[in-house]
Amino acid sequence: MIRAALVLSVGLATQASAAGDPAASARDAADRLDRAAELLSVPAQGYGRVTRLTRVIRAYEDGLSALRTSRREAAEAERALVARFDANAGRVGAVLGALASIGEAPEAALLLHPDGPVQTARAGMLMQAVTPAMMSGVATIRADLERLRDLRALQETVGEELSDGLDELQAARAALTAEIEKRGTPPAALGDDPVLLARIAEGARTLSDFAASLPDGTGAAAPDFAQADGLDLPVLGHVTRRFAAADQPGWSIAAEPGALVTSPVPATIRYGGPLLDYKNVMVLEPTEGYLLVFAGLGEVYGAAGDVLPAGGPVGLIGGSDRPGEAAELYLEVRRDGRPEDPAGWFVSGNG
Repeated sequence: MIRAALVLSVGLATQASAAGDPAASARDAADRLDRAAELLSVPAQGYGRVTRLTRVIRAYEDGLSALRTSRREAAEAERALVARFDANAGRVGAVLGALASIGEAPEAALLLHPDGPVQTARAGMLMQAVTPAMMSGVATIRADLERLRDLRALQETVGEELSDGLDELQAARAALTAEIEKRGTPPAALGDDPVLLARIAEGARTLSDFAASLPDGTGAAAPDFAQADGLDLPVLGHVTRRFAAADQPGWSIAAEPGALVTSPVPATIRYGGPLLDYKNVMVLEPTEGYLLVFAGLGEVYGAAGDVLPAGGPVGLIGGSDRPGEAAELYLEVRRDGRPEDPAGWFVSGNG
């Protein structure tokens, strides 16, 4: 698949190649979206298709994030150019005015001075000295105008690519949901009583109370979770509020509405469903004594007792999929019923 943003960015490639260049960002985003489309076309069956779709969705999210970056960089570059035009309006006007006057004057008037041959010679020498600087100014203005035109065209093209990419992403999310619904139940490591879980959820007053009230589990296939560090966030985003034991026993992570949430490690689902005012909540047990709590999900995948592999889909963040609208995932790490700073396991940003 050839992306229009990629084709357009080639024309801008000679303008700048440093980090922060919107053309380079557009090329990178186009490559990522192409890779996502290629992944989607690879056939797979059963849980392998779930894994494939999960990778496709994350690749689309990554590419769309890069597209938004390129559009933002293009807008910032455009504002800088416009500001430079405004700051040099007098000089630009003088150059253009001089060129207009020369263009309108009769040819004979350009060759003769009314005060005689001496002044004509002096005027000629003056024009000879001024012309290179004037033409240099003209070249600069022309280059800036061409850059401004290209930046505006890039923003328009990226906007179209964002719209198409969002449609493709939504289709991949729908396919993932349908695949999970039809694939059946994976091997279960823990058979929590749904009636007991519902009773605990109804009696909970806070998310922490609920997590602390869950019955003891049997652990999952990640015995090294206690020593794990440098894990990616479960969603493409960045931390906006950090751990503070008194009033923030976890991390708040800003992400796009509808973004895919995945399990950072193999884990058993202890609970998945609505809870209080947290929308849907998912509680994972990576190993005995540890819980990962996710809140703010609009949709959850799986049920208590299901075993997720590392990178397995947990659900989608709630909210609409309109660009620019904020969404948030809340993450807690609990050890023996007490919250701990996720910084001991996770990096604070991956997008």
